[in-house]
Amino acid sequence: MTQRKDNFSFEDLIAWQKGHKLLITVFKKLKEKESTIDPQFDVHMKKTAIAICSQIAAAYEQSIPSITIDFLRRAKGSAASLTTQLILAKELGYFESDLTSELYALAKEVSKIIQGLINYISNKMSRI
Repeated sequence: MTQRKDNFSFEDLIAWQKGHKLLITVFKKLKEKESTIDPQFDVHMKKTAIAICSQIAAAYEQSIPSITIDFLRRAKGSAASLTTQLILAKELGYFESDLTSELYALAKEVSKIIQGLINYISNKMSRI
């Protein structure tokens, strides 16, 4: 993230791509269920999904590795928050089990990819 190739942007990061897929899926599913979901829960879940991609993008734009890691940690925290909201959505009957499982797995995958980026940058920093 601190060394960029020409024509490479945050949209090229697998973490952002997977986070974006999660974001779009969450928005579409919430739209389908809008008449049955508490409006505040809907808004909060959308904001959390947006935060994942936004924090990854912000991390990419940083030139100081420690700040990049801070943004990535926030993105990882947002992924954990969304995972919690998905569990709650299932328990409240907003989402079916198979939908919750699909989104939960994607959120966990995004979290693991973000952790991989954090580890990579941390390892590079420790060698300096």
